[in-house]
Amino acid sequence: MSLLYVLLFAILCFVTACTPSNPERWMAFEKNACLPTAISMAQGLRRQSIQAKVVRYSYVENNKITGHAITSYLYPPGANKLWTYDYVGSWRTTAYFNDPWGTAVAAEKLRGRYRNIISAEFLD
Repeated sequence: MSLLYVLLFAILCFVTACTPSNPERWMAFEKNACLPTAISMAQGLRRQSIQAKVVRYSYVENNKITGHAITSYLYPPGANKLWTYDYVGSWRTTAYFNDPWGTAVAAEKLRGRYRNIISAEFLD
């Protein structure tokens, strides 16, 4: 009977070790992880042949300069429809794909966050 338990335990350990895990899972539990989330999203979209860029921008909030990062992408491929993604989700945005400041301003307004954007740039 004990040999059966040892064999069962060995099989369970083997199956557990071979189960794939999500390498980006840690991001869901991190506070202020907008930049790695935006980078991961952009890379995932590019792997599917979707044009994507990471937009990082700064704004003033409570007399302090802070920032945020989002992913901007054109979807469906071949269409001129700009989307932006952050922790709130994906939103259809009206801006130019090659304009980081305009994309940041449009994304913030669309989400109901009227922040004073002071700088914006593409990270890739």
